[in-house]
Amino acid sequence: MSQKLRIINSSLLVTSLLALGLGAGNASASTSAQAGGANWQAVVGHEIFTEQGQKGTWQSERFYPEALIVSAGDSITWKFDSGVEPHTVTFLGADGKFPDMAAGPPPGAGGPGGGGAPGGPGGAGGGIPPQIPGNPLFFFKQGGASYDGSTYVNSGVLSASIPGAREYTLNFPKPGTYRYICLIHSGQDPQTGKVEGMVGTLVVQAAGGSTSKTQAQINSDIKAQADKDETKARELEVQVKKSVNTPTAGPTGTKVYHAIVGYTSEDPAYPLAYMRFVYPRTSINVGDTVEWTSPTGGFHNVVFGGEADIFSFQPQPNGPPNVFLNTKALLPAGGATYTGSGFYNSGILEPPNTPPGQEGGPFPSAKQYSLTFTQAGTYHYVCSIHDEQGMAADVIVGNGAGGSGEPGMPRTGSSNDWLYGLLALGMAFGMALAAGGVALRLRGSAKLN
Repeated sequence: MSQKLRIINSSLLVTSLLALGLGAGNASASTSAQAGGANWQAVVGHEIFTEQGQKGTWQSERFYPEALIVSAGDSITWKFDSGVEPHTVTFLGADGKFPDMAAGPPPGAGGPGGGGAPGGPGGAGGGIPPQIPGNPLFFFKQGGASYDGSTYVNSGVLSASIPGAREYTLNFPKPGTYRYICLIHSGQDPQTGKVEGMVGTLVVQAAGGSTSKTQAQINSDIKAQADKDETKARELEVQVKKSVNTPTAGPTGTKVYHAIVGYTSEDPAYPLAYMRFVYPRTSINVGDTVEWTSPTGGFHNVVFGGEADIFSFQPQPNGPPNVFLNTKALLPAGGATYTGSGFYNSGILEPPNTPPGQEGGPFPSAKQYSLTFTQAGTYHYVCSIHDEQGMAADVIVGNGAGGSGEPGMPRTGSSNDWLYGLLALGMAFGMALAAGGVALRLRGSAKLN
């Protein structure tokens, strides 16, 4: 992997826009083959680089622009600019129903595979199945080539991990005001039905009506907003890295270190997510404990002892493949003591202030996760939902005179790096739906239900 410093600045962002076909030279929308209308260009998500390497440090969970005005008969092409972070472009039907991610019953809900208690490995004991069927309405392209506000239309999940097009085009034949969402980064309140999170607004005027902006002006708006998001991400990262892992007293003279899992901006004007553990290295002594929390949320976990793909796809002779949620990746596993081997999973970590009934979506979750380390060594762990984006860290357990808990430098040159490289390479080529045993790590929202 190249270690050159990746800094997004104005010139690089212009290059990115040109690569997406959104160069400032486009003075107006390109002509569309659909109904003779214009075709407008927009962007979904934005990956931000603030450190060495080629994995984005931050993700902007935003449509660019968040509001568009077009005429009936026009179409929009959304281009995805978020690396491996997946998104959808989804218009709900007239009933406003938000599709569940899982097609089967969640663990503990009764019925086949229900009634299981969290705490054991996914798929082992308690009646919890190793896989739960995913909902095709959520994962795969739905509807036709146009949207008139009456039926459900979905781009399906798109990301750089999935070979093929990373764009989605839809025609709008009927005037109206429509909201669209990313299913992965938005959620619906079960009481009010209100959808919040990654949401865009589209106004379709009567045919022939003049739009408020040219494509060149839209491109300029996209760049300006992306610049603001990048600046804000760097400001937040400085603040986040000022945090110190100060230990507290544990039992019998040991210490408890308090690690932070990811960071999500609490400013609604900046929907930014930090795809890192705040402390890439935590140095402790044998007998000490590390406690992980996710103060601002972001749908993360802590996994020791191997990979745990969130989703798997099984090709079928006809039609789209079957998709399954892997409970091993989503449910707590292991115990409270880590001896240096075995599979351990925190399960989904929620912010301390998460209201009752909204934790973890359909899966059990926790507001903190603790492990006591009894053997000296260096132990690598990941967020299995975001490890492909570089969300990994180490716990260094020594027999010395005391741990530091210091953030330290990012881990490099590990004997296991080749393994993670092969896994990432396998993800890139193995996602072809004609092949078997493929897997995709998706990022969920704490509001999913």
